[in-house]
Amino acid sequence: MRKPVGASREMAASEPGAIRTTMYYDGGCPVCMRGVEHWRRLDWARRIEWVDLMEHPDALAAEGVSFATAMDALHIRHRDGRLMVGVPAFAALWSELPGYRFLSMLLSPPWMIAMAERFYRLTHRDRYARRCRDGACDIAVNARRGDGV
Repeated sequence: MRKPVGASREMAASEPGAIRTTMYYDGGCPVCMRGVEHWRRLDWARRIEWVDLMEHPDALAAEGVSFATAMDALHIRHRDGRLMVGVPAFAALWSELPGYRFLSMLLSPPWMIAMAERFYRLTHRDRYARRCRDGACDIAVNARRGDGV
């Protein structure tokens, strides 16, 4: 678990050095960016660190998560150190944002997460590959390295 020296979980998220939830997002995806821009406006308490995977493709490499895998689904590093993927990641993100906490609580039952995860995987399957069909992305290089999508 990453923890800045001298930081405690009790620190307010807006304090310098506080442990924050980190969202890893695809800065090259227009749909993704509409959501990110909206959520950033709601993050007035600065509880979330925003990391664009297009600018920092190795941001999750230390976790054993390849660039292609990171681009396949939303990844969140929760302030408690857990790496979350897909619908649980959305729930963790929403739990940090005013106006979305209720939605996060609605997703908390395991059956609801399972149902939402199936929908998310169906609608987001090969999202990055579809976006990159015009050759603008580096997915072929990542796939050759064994990252796969």
